[in-house]
Amino acid sequence: MNTRLINRGGIMLPGGYPYVDPKTNMRFDGFEAGGFYDQVAKIIQHRSSNPQLYPPGNPEYLETNFVANQLDEYQCQRFGGDARYCGQTSAEIERAASAQAAGVCQFCGGELEQRYCPTCSGQRVIGTRCKKCGSTL
Repeated sequence: MNTRLINRGGIMLPGGYPYVDPKTNMRFDGFEAGGFYDQVAKIIQHRSSNPQLYPPGNPEYLETNFVANQLDEYQCQRFGGDARYCGQTSAEIERAASAQAAGVCQFCGGELEQRYCPTCSGQRVIGTRCKKCGSTL
């Protein structure tokens, strides 16, 4: 199962970045925090406010990389490991990023075209679409 997000920044995932803390059952709304790292900071702040469950003696639960990896895994479970959003290894993540930077689809190798925001008169790029297979990134 793919357990890491391909792209933590940039285009927001469908549904944002929701999260349920496993120890406190606190539900974090997917859109309230903003981007991926805003949500990570919010989770860390919540955990810091609950030292009885997240003691300072276990600092990994308050570290950005550890929490980011947990948020990655949660999102990929939510999407069932969908290869459009998740990848298994850092090599796959790097391959997808380099393919997108080269303007080719990571799934079929087709040419990518830019997608524009439909609500702001098409002046803002919101992602890309493959001309061959129709995948959106």
